[in-house]
Amino acid sequence: MPSRGWGGGVVCIHFDSGPAPDGAGFPGKNPEKPAKAGPEPVYLTFDTGHMAIAPFVAEVLHRQDVRVTFFAANEATKEGDGALGSHWAPWWAARGREGHAFASHTFDHAYWRGDLPARGGEPLRFRVRPTAGAQAGRDLVWTADDYRADIARAADRLRAITGVAPLPLWRAPAASTRRPCWPQRARAAGRT
Repeated sequence: MPSRGWGGGVVCIHFDSGPAPDGAGFPGKNPEKPAKAGPEPVYLTFDTGHMAIAPFVAEVLHRQDVRVTFFAANEATKEGDGALGSHWAPWWAARGREGHAFASHTFDHAYWRGDLPARGGEPLRFRVRPTAGAQAGRDLVWTADDYRADIARAADRLRAITGVAPLPLWRAPAASTRRPCWPQRARAAGRT
């Protein structure tokens, strides 16, 4: 079950299948389904947030020898110049040296607000509201190219500060991926 705690982001743990260690089964799983042989993978991911507990998260991951995927945006932080700013760059570089993976959460943490009607021959347009950056809190109209650029900007910054090539994935802010045009945007951005 997801739990809050990464400074505004959501900690998501994905269990592929199988019963819990006590045999009770994971929430949302079919308790009648028999367990597969062998260990099941667990995928632990973090979204950026205000970064206040980032040092604690890093210490626990290091102590437990756990690797995760960080989906990063340049969100406002309790200290420093944003989650992907120069203040936090050494923290991200250390996570890269530890073997963690990284992917984009859009640079300005832009929430999808709605698709706009298609006009003959014009590119797909939609409304977004960034929660970070110079346009934070403003309703904007973007094209797929605009969104692709914001995804790439976060990925490029992650590569620059970690020395690790980000995964060809992205996570939409507010998990708004059920919209009909999101898969098209992701494919256009080279992300799945």
